[in-house]
Amino acid sequence: MLYLDQASTAHPRPRSVSRAMASANDALVNPGRGGYPASLEASRLLYSLREAAGAAFGVADSSRIVLCGSATEGLNTVLHGCLNAGDHVLCSHLEHNAVARVLHAMGEMGIESERIPGDAMGRIDPAEFTARSRGNTAMWVLNHGSNVHGLLQDLPAIARAAEDIGIPLVVDLAQSAGHLSVDLSQPGIAAAAIPGHKGLAGPMGSALLYVGTSLHPRPRRQGGTGSFSESASMPEEFPDRLEAGTPNLPGAAGLLSALGLLHERLDDEVRAMRNCRVLTDGLAEQGWETIWAEELPVFSLRSSGWDPAVLAQTLAGLEKSVAVRSGLHCAPWAHERLGTLAEGTLRLSPGATLSDEELSESLSAFAQLLRGL
Repeated sequence: MLYLDQASTAHPRPRSVSRAMASANDALVNPGRGGYPASLEASRLLYSLREAAGAAFGVADSSRIVLCGSATEGLNTVLHGCLNAGDHVLCSHLEHNAVARVLHAMGEMGIESERIPGDAMGRIDPAEFTARSRGNTAMWVLNHGSNVHGLLQDLPAIARAAEDIGIPLVVDLAQSAGHLSVDLSQPGIAAAAIPGHKGLAGPMGSALLYVGTSLHPRPRRQGGTGSFSESASMPEEFPDRLEAGTPNLPGAAGLLSALGLLHERLDDEVRAMRNCRVLTDGLAEQGWETIWAEELPVFSLRSSGWDPAVLAQTLAGLEKSVAVRSGLHCAPWAHERLGTLAEGTLRLSPGATLSDEELSESLSAFAQLLRGL
């Protein structure tokens, strides 16, 4: 398989991640529920994961790192846990459905959301956030990196603007975490969601949620935490407040292992971007129209009137299967901005491990696809 869908899920993941998951699954039990070695070691593993995540993303107090099943879960936790009827929310036109659908649902609860269109690609001038804010604006939400064409918003500048005006900024790091260094200690960043299975190359079903001290979300889930059991309510303390129930310990072990390799992955980004350039140049020579901001290793191809799903299925059915993503990529607002909402695009996101031979084979596959069309 020629895998060109890293923006969806990192593949292949390091074998050390799988080994760590298997070891935790075999040897450890529920953390915080017993004083015997297997439970204590599980607690130490979770502590080590929070410390490693804090070091990787500039979070001094690792108790503010909450474990989630996905970045979607983390974003839901913050939005549902902090917003109230009558609030106004500003967001970008590049939001994933992990934000867009939440804000749509919250509209029925009396929470108004407003999209800032930005330029033709969706890039926002930080001053637009400030200018559109009102007295009841309770939150800014920002997709840091587009999963459609790889555009990066100016996170430091937007965070400074949020700090200046005193409005919490919630950041979706789904496409940028693991591809570039992100410092969550920047004033203004109130929360950030980080999936484990994309740029970090950790397990599917694992994620991190950073919640700064300026936010205190209402828990969306109640239950056992192994702490403060005498209380009828969820604990006030973090991370227990947002972590009811048994954690995904194998996932946590795999994510800890992946974070240990983060510097290597960041070093590989030059190669990933170079692979994107080889593909975009080669595909443009073939006659494909590429849409790429040249800031993250993910880009789209306009389908020129053909159904992107059919094109993707045709590529997948070749003797050497080519894996790409077709459609709207769970980001309809971004396609609305690009004028591709009706048909979507073909999305390609090559990794750093793709060899020159595989790049050539990928371009040959697209040339074969064009001949077939």
